[in-house]
Amino acid sequence: MNFEDFLTDDILTEGKQMPLLKGGEPTDHWLHVIGAASRSVTRDRIRWAINREAIDSKYEEVEDKEKLLVDKAEEGEANDMAFALKLVTAWSFDKFSKSKLKQLLSANQGLSFLVIAFAYEQDGEREKK
Repeated sequence: MNFEDFLTDDILTEGKQMPLLKGGEPTDHWLHVIGAASRSVTRDRIRWAINREAIDSKYEEVEDKEKLLVDKAEEGEANDMAFALKLVTAWSFDKFSKSKLKQLLSANQGLSFLVIAFAYEQDGEREKK
């Protein structure tokens, strides 16, 4: 192993293109996602994890299980979206903007979670190298 093999933040910050699907079918569109362990999102990653734990513990003692599931899901999605907004740095559509990205994430429930999973997958790939 060489010294350069230990310099991994550039690889994570460089990121990768995450393909976008429509109805489960591949499209020509993508989101550019940086690695979750990238130094530029360290604070955001920690905040996301802390918020996740807080959301879980907040609803432990709620008796109305239906309300619990809805409220917990909404808070979880908002937390995921905040982190996903930091992880996506470009896309294949016209001019990239965080407000348009937020609109896309809001309109596609679960996409924020997929972005985060993709970012963590990059971290795992880096560790294998």
